[in-house]
Amino acid sequence: MQIGTFTPKNPVFLAPMLGVNCQAFIELCVSYGAGLVYTQFIDSDDYDLFKISHLFDIHPIAVQIIGSKKDNLLRLMKELDGKVDVIDVNLGCPLPQQLAKKSGAFFMKHPEFIEKIFADIIPQIKTPVTAKIRSGWDEESINAPEVCKILEKCGFAAISVHARTKKQVYTGQNDWELIKKCKEAVKIPIIGSGDITKPGHAKSFIERGYCDAVMIGREAQKNPYIIKQCSTLMESNRNLIDKSKKEQFFDFYKLYSKHEMKLNQLKDHAIWFSTGLKNATDMKQKILFAKSCEEIAEIFRSIL
Repeated sequence: MQIGTFTPKNPVFLAPMLGVNCQAFIELCVSYGAGLVYTQFIDSDDYDLFKISHLFDIHPIAVQIIGSKKDNLLRLMKELDGKVDVIDVNLGCPLPQQLAKKSGAFFMKHPEFIEKIFADIIPQIKTPVTAKIRSGWDEESINAPEVCKILEKCGFAAISVHARTKKQVYTGQNDWELIKKCKEAVKIPIIGSGDITKPGHAKSFIERGYCDAVMIGREAQKNPYIIKQCSTLMESNRNLIDKSKKEQFFDFYKLYSKHEMKLNQLKDHAIWFSTGLKNATDMKQKILFAKSCEEIAEIFRSIL
């Protein structure tokens, strides 16, 4: 699989997740063998390049950006050009504040603006530029295959498709048949996203020709080791046993301790890691009332 000039070592990617993909979590997923990791989106209308410069040392990385103002998008892309492996444009975000600015999933409702904004920008950037889209605005306007054709014409190097509509957000079932239609509509790689909860899911969708790579989000949020399990199954047909949530938390905590020790952010990650554990409800209560990062670590140390 080739994304422009970038060749991922495997087709298992970490999805961009707002509020989840801090530096330590991204580095954790790199250590678990992700073929590509995505950042949270960076708003092209309001960003501080100094605050995101630490991302330039992480590889393989795709920095996701969002916006609708041509000049601002181009400025940010040029600042990222040559410093990251992939630049990804978010054309599927359902957040009201982004829709109000005519960005994110607004483009799924008004795809005629895609070519007007991006056809001139993409040729100016040497780093591969990709896009992340949804299946459409709502059930009455499923248009992902048509949008993929527009994106390919504009020069995008690959497209990730989350086959839920803007209206669905994360409810209902992901439509993998639609992702397959997107792959059939274009020649550039299609990255399938949505509802991958087991290593066999990723292997099956790729081998059956539904997509060229997979992007894992909410499952990786609580169980990032699934990335390693997926890539190993595809590379060597071996099933890795689960890595305990306790081990995964401390893999993360070791990296987190090197960067930003923000109590509330660590609480979020600790709660996600505790999902599925015995007495998870009690653990989550203790985490919520913890007064320090070390106290949270101690809660995980007490797990047998």
